[in-house]
Amino acid sequence: MSQANCLLDTGIARVCKSNAPGNVEIYIGNFSGATSYTTDADNLITGVTSMTPVYKFEFPRNTAGFVENIQSTPVNDEISYQQVVSMVFNKRDVAKRNLMLLLAKATTVIIIKDSNGLYTLVGKEVGCDLSTGLNQSGVATGDRNGYEFEFTTESASPAAFIEFDAFSSFIDDTQI
Repeated sequence: MSQANCLLDTGIARVCKSNAPGNVEIYIGNFSGATSYTTDADNLITGVTSMTPVYKFEFPRNTAGFVENIQSTPVNDEISYQQVVSMVFNKRDVAKRNLMLLLAKATTVIIIKDSNGLYTLVGKEVGCDLSTGLNQSGVATGDRNGYEFEFTTESASPAAFIEFDAFSSFIDDTQI
């Protein structure tokens, strides 16, 4: 492969102290290889067809995260992206336990909205799997009683940004 399409053609300017860390919404649905995506010239997903329903998961403030690790293997001329979504849900109960069982078995797609208003689609290529989970009762006052989940996927491409309007018609409002 020629190096011509690997040459830098821009830099990154410093932000004007308007960046907001954190995440405010998460949507999870079953992965489907039949889903197709339309992108614009900047690779922003602007349209989705054949997506399975996605469900909103609400979590306590400052408890959900998204991390993308770039894994480079220069010897093989390859790059991959490990994407991790973590979230916390307080108060153990039967309905959450049963949903945890389904999440452990399912291959999912996750859309996470950050505090800057950007929606990120995780698992577009092969889906995400629940890689770790924790069900805890807590020991003392102030300890968490609830669940912690971490979903991971590896991809040949970085996670894509997606417009809300592209997937909003697939949102199912059912919640426990």
